[in-house]
Amino acid sequence: MSISIDKYVKITSGVGAANSVRAREQILRIFTENTLAPTDGVLEFTRAEDVASYFGRDTEEYRRAVNYFGYISPMIVQPAKLSFARDQNTAAPSKVIGTQVRTLPAAAATVAGSVNGVDFTTATVTVPASSTMSAAAALLQTALRAVAGVAVLTQSTVVYDPLNARFVVTSGTNDVATTRFKTGLVTDAMGLTNSTAIPGVPVALTEADSVAAADNMSNNYGSFLFIRKLSLDKLLPLAEANAAKNVAYTLLAGCKASEAESWSAALLSVASIGLTLVADTNTEFDEQIPGALMAATNYDSRNGVINYMYRQVPNVTPKVTTTPLSDTYDKLRVNYYGRTQTAGQQIDFYQRGVLMGASTAPVDMNVHANEQWLKDVCAAAILSLQLSLGRISANKTGRGQILNTLQTPIDAALFNGVISVDKPLNTQQKLYITQMTGDDGAWQQVQGIGYWIDAVMQSYVTPDGRTEWQCVYTLIYSKDDAIRRVVGTHALI
Repeated sequence: MSISIDKYVKITSGVGAANSVRAREQILRIFTENTLAPTDGVLEFTRAEDVASYFGRDTEEYRRAVNYFGYISPMIVQPAKLSFARDQNTAAPSKVIGTQVRTLPAAAATVAGSVNGVDFTTATVTVPASSTMSAAAALLQTALRAVAGVAVLTQSTVVYDPLNARFVVTSGTNDVATTRFKTGLVTDAMGLTNSTAIPGVPVALTEADSVAAADNMSNNYGSFLFIRKLSLDKLLPLAEANAAKNVAYTLLAGCKASEAESWSAALLSVASIGLTLVADTNTEFDEQIPGALMAATNYDSRNGVINYMYRQVPNVTPKVTTTPLSDTYDKLRVNYYGRTQTAGQQIDFYQRGVLMGASTAPVDMNVHANEQWLKDVCAAAILSLQLSLGRISANKTGRGQILNTLQTPIDAALFNGVISVDKPLNTQQKLYITQMTGDDGAWQQVQGIGYWIDAVMQSYVTPDGRTEWQCVYTLIYSKDDAIRRVVGTHALI
């Protein structure tokens, strides 16, 4: 035996600066009333076929996914992921969705499980070898309803969904119950052992509350829309709630020709919402085009940012084919899939790529999307720094750490084109930059290298009377404006 060397020298090992915060993916999120969408989670898919496997091939969710994943940008990039969340507009019961079952062997056993963690066991369920799927569902339903004292089960229904080849157990009340089945001969045979439990909706939520509920579980998206056609009185408060988040997400909505004027008038001053003209029978989903464009923007590539106008999307027919009608929708700030022609060749593309909002709001879809991305990567970088360091001091050293950390997303923005270099500034812009910074040469920096940044340490008093410190940084950058028109002069001498 000997005295431990730790008494004299003790060395602790670990990986430093290992904390990393992930930035949001700028993908599309679709809110659906489909009761297969969970209320306690968010679904993400990377292929249309996966959407079909979950929701079914005959659903609007799948058809929208086909259009979404079918887009390929001029940079040869397609959307990598699509998100679905529950539109909790209607009270609904909880469900249990089984895995695929196409053949049913004979089985006899009790069925065991739990409701919200409380165990239950049924009487023996006997499924004969000759049983049909519907007969087996009826046998299980009878057994579940006989379980005393569990309201979720006593009024439950069990059906076999032949289209998707799975058993579905639905509770008899509108509740948030989570029902799970344990392994057993009958539950294994009916595909319920590894089933998906979907809590219901006890009380209907507003559209804004549905969005907030999903955001609490995952805010990994950049644009969103509702499958359900929203009336203007529903859309307006949703748009205002989204605008209050200050360039965090883009709300997309389809607008019929008969609605264009009234919707434009009501929403024109509300930021971060894009209206797109759709047919009265909306089967091509024009309103989700900007969501596909945003998701197919590769912010990791050189000059990866895009102009949302002039983008061609497969399987979408033009809704505007005349100049007067085009001028009308342009004035209303309603986007549309339009058609022009030259030499007899018809050319269709998305127009004009704008959002609603007042003069201080980013109204170009590409500028809005770029700022969404930049804000998020800056926030992720700062939070990673806070998690990785022992502290950030409220002094010159801390200021330097903040500025050095922000330089990485700024460099990325210069690389991908979010920050525009050598863009000319007008007099008003120069004066605004000078006033904001207090630096007479700041506008030259913004024009020459694309940005100006500074940070200061400030103290503030908390509501309970304590003094805390914060770092306040200001980033002024030249946004990437995309041209929508070319005007030429030909002088023949």
